Amino acid sequence: MKYAKKFRVWRATASPRRGFSLIETAITVVIVGLAIAATMVAVTSSTRLNAEAAHLTTATLLAQHTREWTSRLPLFDPNTDTTNDFDDLQDFADLTFQPPRDGLGISLTGDEWADWRQIVTFEYVDENYLSGPAQTELTANCVGRFTVKTYKGDRPMATLTWVVSLQ
Repeated sequence: MKYAKKFRVWRATASPRRGFSLIETAITVVIVGLAIAATMVAVTSSTRLNAEAAHLTTATLLAQHTREWTSRLPLFDPNTDTTNDFDDLQDFADLTFQPPRDGLGISLTGDEWADWRQIVTFEYVDENYLSGPAQTELTANCVGRFTVKTYKGDRPMATLTWVVSLQ
């Protein structure tokens, strides 16, 4: 009796494609590199825009400080007719504060404020034409127009204009 064993031999057959080719790897590296570059551009742009937004917020706040400072002052000097003592609205005609001032009129100190300035103008305008030219003298239908422009270096950052009643 013949005893025959049948063995199945499994052999690894070479497949026509095994692993990645050099071209596929190069294309993957290029795609990943482009994705990283695009992400870096987005992060850089976001950082720059964030800094600009912070400067705009600071500029607006500085202009609002001037408005707060002048909101409690009378039109005419209560004591004498001296100028630049900032105890009435007329003292604010064509002034520049560098470094800028806060809502109490106190000069802001520190290196971060050295580049900032506030330019303040106060003028009389016709109450029926608020954006019109300044009037040279006070009349019955005049109101006061304040304009505060804030600058960082030579760059204008914000302008705030408001009107005050003279009655």
